[in-house]
Amino acid sequence: MPVDQATWEAAVRKLYGGTFAYVATAPRRHEDWRLDVLDVMRRAVDDPRGWTGLDDCPEGYSEDGEEGPSYPFEELTADVLGARLYEVEPEAAAEQLVAMAAPGCRLSNALPLFAEGLDELLGLARSLVSRHGEAPAFFTNVAQAYDDRHPDYDATFRTWHGLTVYVQDIGLVAVSDSEVGVYWTFAPEY
Repeated sequence: MPVDQATWEAAVRKLYGGTFAYVATAPRRHEDWRLDVLDVMRRAVDDPRGWTGLDDCPEGYSEDGEEGPSYPFEELTADVLGARLYEVEPEAAAEQLVAMAAPGCRLSNALPLFAEGLDELLGLARSLVSRHGEAPAFFTNVAQAYDDRHPDYDATFRTWHGLTVYVQDIGLVAVSDSEVGVYWTFAPEY
């Protein structure tokens, strides 16, 4: 079921308002979706629906004086981006969106942070997922997704392929025929 603007924006604020995060969506303009994702990371495009995402790393900001529109994302090529992302199932994407709101990207760590229970939090995440239509593809930088399209988001040990200047960055990319979405959280230190 399609999500409306108010529901999607409320879910973004609820899940990521207390984290260090970047959430943005853009139109598909290239056959290769990775180029569209790079445009989102470079802040080169706007949300096609005019919906408000979240950007805790405004353009040009850097703790060490480094500037650039893609900060804190590294300057990547489409090939490098594709090599660091693995496809996950839609329900795994929803679980990851909840886990990303918590330290260590763990579902169980999210529960103490919210008054809502896991079912309600997954409902918020499914609202984010539903924006991307009937048959979207989802990709993550969580390394365990390399050989498991539904990784355990409550595992005690998780690795990821960093795409930013931070020591921990966990993200999810949503790809539909008309849009791409970038959902990312960061931890400057362990």
